[in-house]
Parts: sequence; C-alpha cells; structure tokens
Amino acid sequence: MRIRRVWNLVFTSVVLAVGSFGGSYLYRNYQELEVMRQREQAAMGDLEELQSKISERTEILRKLEGDPEYVERVIRAKFNYAKKDEVIFRFE
Repeated sequence: MRIRRVWNLVFTSVVLAVGSFGGSYLYRNYQELEVMRQREQAAMGDLEELQSKISERTEILRKLEGDPEYVERVIRAKFNYAKKDEVIFRFE
C-alpha cells in the first residue's frame, strides 16, 4: 500500500512537471504568434500603402506617355518653363 502511494506521488509529480514545462513552452509560442500577427498586420498596412503609391504612379506614367497637355502642365509647373513671349512671375 505504501509503495503504491509513493508511485502515485512520483507519477503525479512527473505529470505536473511535464505539464508545467509544456504549458510554459506553449505560452511562449503563443506570445511569439501574437508578435508575428502584429507584424503581419503592420506589413499588410505597408503593402496597401505601397500598392496605392504604385497605382498613383502608374496613372501618372500613363498620362505622361499619352497626354501631351499633361506633359506640358508638368514641365511648366516643375521646371518653370514658359512659352515663347510668355513671362513667368514667381511670388515667394
């Protein structure tokens, strides 16, 4: 009877020890998973922002390739170009 109690105590101790180590291991992995999910959300936000920029720049490129009036507006605005006999006033 006494040996049975000792074995039950040993078995219970081993189960508790394994459970404690397993639980702490699972908890650490869960924390890492949460960090990875947060990083994924941040990366998805960055991806959406970059896709938006790509769309805007693709539209600008399309206009530069096919719309001469747009090209003229851009050149005049960015580089202060003027037509012949035209005067540009710069106010700063």
